[in-house]
Formats: sequence, structure tokens, C-alpha cells
Amino acid sequence: MEKQIKPTPYHITNDNTAITEVDGVADTWSDLFKFRVPQNVGIVISPGDTFSCYLEDASPAECARDGTCRIRIEVRDASEQHREVVMGDVIYNKLREFQDKNKVFKFNPPKPVKVSERQWIVIMAKDDAIIDVSDSYFDLLVTRIAELLG
Repeated sequence: MEKQIKPTPYHITNDNTAITEVDGVADTWSDLFKFRVPQNVGIVISPGDTFSCYLEDASPAECARDGTCRIRIEVRDASEQHREVVMGDVIYNKLREFQDKNKVFKFNPPKPVKVSERQWIVIMAKDDAIIDVSDSYFDLLVTRIAELLG
């Protein structure tokens, strides 16, 4: 029997059980949220997919919106040795919108980025303060490709 594959919109958020969270270190690129793609699932990040986030520092207050906080998203292989930047060094202020579809950040890669099972999607940040992930959150809307049991 041939495998059936079904693409569906998929929200990856900080509430996902496959997410690992670590507080950010001041003035250093830090892995804040790491999502490991489950077995028998693939993810595709395509033009028009969206990303929003809210980050809070240890003061506790929202991270500065003056350009000192920058965000990056990487895809890493299972061993985390190979890294591909899919969203590079975007000012935090451009990623804060969750509601207005005209203002939400949209990916624009030259071609869709495929993330295979057991690979990582990593949200990183660099700020002049410690980022507290327990009070931070994000929403990444991508496409999930899952095998259908048949």
C-alpha cells in the first residue's frame, strides 16, 4: 500500500510539548525555544508563513523595542551540527504583531525550507538583557506533512 501524505497548516507555539525552553543570556545569541520535529512528520516553511513573538526580560518587562533585541530562526539537523538560517536578525519590534494579518511577519525564503523528522527549528534572540522565556511566547504558522495511517 502506498503511503498517503497530507499537508495541513500547523501552529508551533511555546505550549507544544516538543518545545525546549531556555532563558536567554544578555548580549549573546541564545537558543530560547527549540522544537524537535516528531517522527513521521515533516515541516515546510514557505513564503507567506507567519511568525509572531512576545519576549520579556528579567526586569520583568517587555524587551526593548528600540532595536537592541534581535530574533533569528534556524533549522538544524538532528545532531545540531548543520544550521540553516530561515529568518535572520530581525528587529524584535517587527515580530510583535499577532492579530493584524497585514502587520504579522511573513516569511519570504527563495524556496520552501523542508524540515525533516528529528530535525530542529530553533528560535534565537540577542538582547542587552536576560530574556525570561517563562513569560515569553510565540506562534509560528507553517505546513505540517504527516503520513496518514492507511
